[in-house]
Amino acid sequence: MVSFWFKGKELAFALGIAITFPELGNALNSWLTPQIVPGTLGTPLLVSVFFCLISLGCAFLAVYYDKKA
Repeated sequence: MVSFWFKGKELAFALGIAITFPELGNALNSWLTPQIVPGTLGTPLLVSVFFCLISLGCAFLAVYYDKKA
């Protein structure tokens, strides 16, 4: 999808951003999870499900805008 939206020099930048955001999410997860663990894994699981639902919504939005364009 990225290659259809960006051409030339912008394509390399867009792919770099697309690779960077999952790595930042991984780093945030590694930092945040130990801080919200109260002894059980229930709270971190619910937080991660919440972020997965937000991500799913963003994916649906991206598909909608891609079809619209």
